[in-house]
Amino acid sequence: MRGAGSALYGANAFSGIVNIITRKPIQEKGVHAGLAYGSFNQMQGNVRCGQSLLDGKFAWKIGLSYQNLDQSKPRMSELDAVSKNEKEDLGYQVGSIQAFNAKNVNFAATYKIKEGKEIGVSTGFSDNIADTYYTYPAEFKEKDYFAQVQYIDSNLNYDF
Repeated sequence: MRGAGSALYGANAFSGIVNIITRKPIQEKGVHAGLAYGSFNQMQGNVRCGQSLLDGKFAWKIGLSYQNLDQSKPRMSELDAVSKNEKEDLGYQVGSIQAFNAKNVNFAATYKIKEGKEIGVSTGFSDNIADTYYTYPAEFKEKDYFAQVQYIDSNLNYDF
């Protein structure tokens, strides 16, 4: 952020600020699904659902998502023979481009111990592949797992 906004968000917030607020399991009720398709064989799909049980003392939610983006033409198809040989010498390979593919699963549950006090559990898995054809001759694969347990006491307030 440039100007006075940097005093609020810091000098390292170059392009802006993203504030992601996720829903608590108690807020997620029913089933929600979405599908999308676009150019470059871009596909997206997601399903999320949740439920509250025991008169709101226990709640859970689960989310599944899939994203894929393919290029429509083969890699190096626009290059002449000399340029193609130079790229192959650097490790680039001829073939189709799978620009991005991601699969995600998230689960969260909360249990209200008593008014203002609850315990929560969150876990998730992500499997991503990104082809970096235009920047580096490689395909990056990343698998990410996380688990979190939290205790929430809304009666404890601290000001910083």
